[in-house]
Amino acid sequence: MEFNERITKLIVSTVLVLLLFGPLNLVLTQESNTIIEESPVSAGIVDINIIDLGTLPYGVFSEARDINNLGEIIGESDGYPCYWSIEGVIQKIVWPIKADSITLSEINDLSQAVGWYDPYIIPAPTLGESRPLIWTSADGMTYLGELDGHEGEITDINDLGQVVGWTHAFSDTTDKHAFLWTSEDEYIDLGALGGDYAYPVDINNLGQVVGWAETSTGDIHIFLWTPENGMTDLGTLGYGYCFVNGINDQGYIIGGVADAPKDPYHAFLWTQENGIELLAPLTSYSSEATDINNLGQIVGYYYINEYMKTHCYAFLWTPESGFIDLGTLGGDYSVAWAINDVGQIVGYSSIDNFFPYAVLWEFQHPTGTMISVIEDLVEAGEINAGQATALTAKLESAIALIEKGKLTPAGNLLQAFINQINSLIATGALSQEEGEPLINYALELLNIISE
Repeated sequence: MEFNERITKLIVSTVLVLLLFGPLNLVLTQESNTIIEESPVSAGIVDINIIDLGTLPYGVFSEARDINNLGEIIGESDGYPCYWSIEGVIQKIVWPIKADSITLSEINDLSQAVGWYDPYIIPAPTLGESRPLIWTSADGMTYLGELDGHEGEITDINDLGQVVGWTHAFSDTTDKHAFLWTSEDEYIDLGALGGDYAYPVDINNLGQVVGWAETSTGDIHIFLWTPENGMTDLGTLGYGYCFVNGINDQGYIIGGVADAPKDPYHAFLWTQENGIELLAPLTSYSSEATDINNLGQIVGYYYINEYMKTHCYAFLWTPESGFIDLGTLGGDYSVAWAINDVGQIVGYSSIDNFFPYAVLWEFQHPTGTMISVIEDLVEAGEINAGQATALTAKLESAIALIEKGKLTPAGNLLQAFINQINSLIATGALSQEEGEPLINYALELLNIISE
């Protein structure tokens, strides 16, 4: 399947008005455009493209697991590990001669992907089969020296080439030890919380690691490890059960919390300053935050109710726009696994409710799109720089006023923006076709803030 074979465009509108009682979430679903939970939040309209990344030749399903800031993607197709280049070309990753399978889960800005492989050994090792590895398109597989031959997995790699994972290599028992490995071949045992194992999940570019570990009482707590303070027990963040999936360079942590391990869980954002914040609409049955970038944008998936557990939907949460349903390729489910600092999101979605396909979501605030349209009109000689500056200033000031809850002056500026476009059309500087998208955008914002 070709990279651009199927492109579905959807526009998800979220209205943002900061009220005295703080932001709540408005979510519009792709299919019905119905409000899941009505509440005014911060203002914005987000344009989202969902792109089918295809499969290997003759493949029937695929999944994208991670994307770096260059736009390189790793995942799998029909059980084979895959790499999508910046140009969107899918490539099957060649297995080691003595490997039964390979899983790659993360890729950094150095184009290094990490994961583990299962060696083809008869009889199978008594301690398990997974082995940690690093892969690049240029050099292929790299094994982590002392860890090669010991069970373990690499769970993440940062942009400095530091990796985290777990292994039995540092113990004579079956205990899973969390480790940090640097490009200087230094291994650091991250410690534990008193129990038999610690499982690191993510590492940021400051060398801070999050994960979960067993305590001396057998409970599962999440931890934060830093080079300065070592492992800190964060508990369960006030809930009966908690797991963590990521940490960004600001130290913001995301994951899921629940009252008990088998109860529905809820996506959360935790910061040192503000504590825990639940992200999904209160009306959703269950949700999980899977990744966070350095802009504080979070992705994950959620279920609408317990009777439709096979129907999950990918979401995007931003500090400005709150919770946004990312939609599907036409089927009944989608999952977002990762987001880079450019705002590109990867995961998978169904088309016919049967097989999943790897997808790429790309989004942009339409204010930026409209400003780009205005700049294009200047380059084409349709309007001059002074006219463009006046239009841009009105648009940006109106958005800023909406975010502050000052709706009346924002409406006045939007009306002035429309009047200027109409004047340019009337004088022949712009055609009706050129001016209409700008007018429609301003009218949509006016309709939203007047409701």
